[in-house]
Amino acid sequence: MNSFEKDVVLITGASKRLGKEIATLLAQNNFNLGIHYFKSSTEAIKLSLDLSRKYNINAIPFKADLRDIKQIKILINNVYRNFGRLDVLVNNAAVFKKGNLKASNEKVWDETLNTNLKSIFFLSKYASTKMLVNKKGVIINIASLGGLRPFIEHIPYSVSKAGLIMLTKCLAKALAPDVRVNAIAPGTINFSGEKLIAERKLLKDYVNATEIAKLVNSLIIDYKHITGQCIPIESGNLLI
Repeated sequence: MNSFEKDVVLITGASKRLGKEIATLLAQNNFNLGIHYFKSSTEAIKLSLDLSRKYNINAIPFKADLRDIKQIKILINNVYRNFGRLDVLVNNAAVFKKGNLKASNEKVWDETLNTNLKSIFFLSKYASTKMLVNKKGVIINIASLGGLRPFIEHIPYSVSKAGLIMLTKCLAKALAPDVRVNAIAPGTINFSGEKLIAERKLLKDYVNATEIAKLVNSLIIDYKHITGQCIPIESGNLLI
């Protein structure tokens, strides 16, 4: 297969942490990648080069401020122009701002809602038009445990992720049957790989980023009849 005939995945916020983990696993599984970043240009360029060389795929970095709808449209068009296709969108980029009832202000609300919810609507809107050219596509939204239970010290964040879960359902209905749309709601992620104390977790451990990446991969490749769902992966914390 020519390298540019491979399915193309755009991952937002892909240069670090969970986004990087998802990008690495998808590269191992022979996907071409759009590596979105905003400020982390050094990390995004390095990751793109490393993945391209190691796994014989094409990974290209793309810069965009997702709070700007014009830049979102340019981002999607640039990915499509470079690869000639767009098959999967992973909406991973998010901000996690502290804001309880007393401390929340308009700036925190605007930045959180614009990044975590509004941008995802427009990313999905523009990306789905490219997917529908080939009448197939997948959108995966990275939600949060905070969208399923209230984080009272992070109210704007919690509300944005709850909205994202409902947006997932709306998009799934609007884009069926050609594009499947699902969300994943992680709990606290252990990025260090160490065994941390997690007494308040039912399974006594934090979530592993690799597990989340594997779930993203499975929702793309394996589970062809799941759409409009939010899948928690949170060490049983919802039951406590």
